[in-house]
Amino acid sequence: RAELTVTLAWVLERGLRDRRIDAATAGVALTSLDAELMRLDVAAETARRYVQCMAFEARLLTAIEGVRFAADTIEAVRGRIAAGRALNAELARAEADLARAELVQEDIEHELLSAYHRLSAQWGETQPDFGSVGGDVSTLPQEEPLEVIVARAAQNPELGRYMSEQRVYEAELRLAQAAARPGWRVYGGLRRIEETDDFALVGGVTIPLAVRNRNQGLIAAANANIARSEAESEATRVRVETALFVLWQELHHNYQTALRISEDVIPPIERALEDTRRAYELGRYGYFEWSSVLAELLQANSDLLEAQIAAHQLIIEIERLTGVGIAAPVTVQ
Repeated sequence: RAELTVTLAWVLERGLRDRRIDAATAGVALTSLDAELMRLDVAAETARRYVQCMAFEARLLTAIEGVRFAADTIEAVRGRIAAGRALNAELARAEADLARAELVQEDIEHELLSAYHRLSAQWGETQPDFGSVGGDVSTLPQEEPLEVIVARAAQNPELGRYMSEQRVYEAELRLAQAAARPGWRVYGGLRRIEETDDFALVGGVTIPLAVRNRNQGLIAAANANIARSEAESEATRVRVETALFVLWQELHHNYQTALRISEDVIPPIERALEDTRRAYELGRYGYFEWSSVLAELLQANSDLLEAQIAAHQLIIEIERLTGVGIAAPVTVQ
């Protein structure tokens, strides 16, 4: 009366496998986007350090110009002393001004060398194999309207990450919902009956009883994650658009500052310096008047340079927030 039964059974997943694949695919996409965000962060930091190198190179040129002005002043003072029109005290002041200008130049040279090392560290080099960087801080991109910049907020990499994150949570929700439906178990096989020397086919379907709260915890968690991600995405959008507005305002201010200094400040001071020097050589002005105008010119050149440097730094932050480069450059001399 012995019986031997051999069966094969399988579970009807009813879409559960597809939901698992969807969830895994969404997770891979999110990981890839995280890697892209890291790449953008590294690129932005490299751009910042590059601009720092450009800035110190430009400051060094301004400092060298200051040293040249100070040296020219000493020669002019010596000429007046030789003609009996000035005292040795003026020469002492001019020599002190030259020493200060040389100290400023030396300080910037040290800062520039450090900036080169910080830049080369971005690609793993402890000793930079370059002695200068290309580019000119006076070359600035064409200023774009605020509406154009804010419209690019939708391309912000962080917002893209939240969109991918939402797709992950939605895939997890569909997976949890699919897993909440109990799977049917189907089996079939062959049975050997010794008593009657027969073979029989056997089969069946097992349908589990539905449990109301099956997987409800995972479903609730997935819904909560979707809601949280949507709220964070909206908060990030507001933060990005606000940051873009503030950055654009600062950028616009620096553009206007650079334009006004280059057109309305430096040319009059240059004319005043030329007239003052002639008056000094003729004995009509003293050293104080001449050195004051010279200091004003050096300060105006420095202010122009700092406005241009700040504009470049702001452009990097705007491009980082939008993930889009700004238009072709124009030169502001």
